Amino acid sequence: VAQKPLRHVENVILGLCVEHAEVLSDLIEEITGVDFQDKKYLAFVEKLYSIFLGENAHLTAERIHQLMPPEFFDVLNEVHGMADPDADPEIMQRQRGARLRKIFPAVEYGPSLDMVAETIRILILKKNIESFTNEIAADGIDLDPHRFQATISALAEMREDYSRREEVLDQRF
Repeated sequence: VAQKPLRHVENVILGLCVEHAEVLSDLIEEITGVDFQDKKYLAFVEKLYSIFLGENAHLTAERIHQLMPPEFFDVLNEVHGMADPDADPEIMQRQRGARLRKIFPAVEYGPSLDMVAETIRILILKKNIESFTNEIAADGIDLDPHRFQATISALAEMREDYSRREEVLDQRF
């Protein structure tokens, strides 16, 4: 099933946050600052944040699955993959995170937490670029020429930063 590009990016961001919950201590401010397109994703992030605050040092993907209320199971399944609670523990372990591994296979290589954190930051930047581009397309004609040029320049800087950071990360992978 093909996803809209921004939705895919959002799914990977949140899936990585669940799979590698340890990175939340460094990224929680950035994650909560993301303007997710879907209100249920925003609510999921708020709940993830409250779970993080309650668990902090002991937060794992398994613990997130245990503590996430049922009203968020659909998002958790979309971004990470749910396990059948009646399954054998070994099967549950394979099921949990299967969706993330399908939409972002690089997670199978066991990247370091630094690489995961940088991937999330790059994906947030990519999402911000796409959102910014959409805003410019919608509001561009209403901006005065100086403001329009400043906006285009800021977008170009964001794209350059994204390209540079993505290239560095690709070399690390």
